[in-house]
This record gives sequence, structure tokens and C-alpha cells, in this order.
Amino acid sequence: MIEAIMHMRAQIDFLWQFFVTVQLTLFALIFIYDEAVDSLNGLARLLTLFGLGMFSWINGNALRGAYRLIAAFHEQYRADYGLAGRFKDALQRAFVEVDYSGRDEMVLLTHSVAFAVVALALVFPSFIQHKRP
Repeated sequence: MIEAIMHMRAQIDFLWQFFVTVQLTLFALIFIYDEAVDSLNGLARLLTLFGLGMFSWINGNALRGAYRLIAAFHEQYRADYGLAGRFKDALQRAFVEVDYSGRDEMVLLTHSVAFAVVALALVFPSFIQHKRP
């Protein structure tokens, strides 16, 4: 059971790292190469937004599913092994009684804000452009 929990934690870490890497790359490309945003036509902007929306949706749902699964693993672990007094207080709080509630909202917030910033940069290029001489 502990091995499954640790595997899910690694999966969650990977999904977050993947999301952050993609978002940082997009932010860098859009903010550093704002001329590239200017050169995109309407269809290219729409396809970019669609692709980013799909990525955010897929990654967000994968994270939500992983959090639900790890919460279920912890619930089962608590039922099988989490008797009061079995573990030291610190381990009991940090591992046995860990609570993953609120993660759906956190994923929704982070993914929505990241999408909104990139969407604003694509739809309103003046949102990111610096003044040129």
C-alpha cells in the first residue's frame, strides 16, 4: 500500500512538473518573442488557444484523478493500518491523516489562470508588448 501511495505521489509530481514546464515555455515564448504573437493570424491564434485549452483540460483531469486515487489509497491505509497510537504524532499527521480535499479547486485555479494569461496575450497582443522605438 505504501509503495502504491509513493508511486501516486511521484505521478502527481510528474504531472505538476509537466504543467509548469509547458506553461513556463509558453510564457517565455510569448513574453520574449512578442513579435511572433503579432505575426499569428486569427486561425493560428484560435488553434493555439484550442491546443492550450486541450492540454490544460487533459493535464488538469489527470491531476484530479491522481489526487482522487491517492486520497482513496490513504483512506484504505487509514482503515487498515491507521490505528491511533500506532505511529508517532508527526508521521500520523503528515502521512496517515493527510487530507487531499481542496485539490480540485487548486488544479482548476492554477490551470484557469495560466490559460487566461496566455489567452490574453494571444487575443490582446498589447497585453504583453513592450513599446518599441
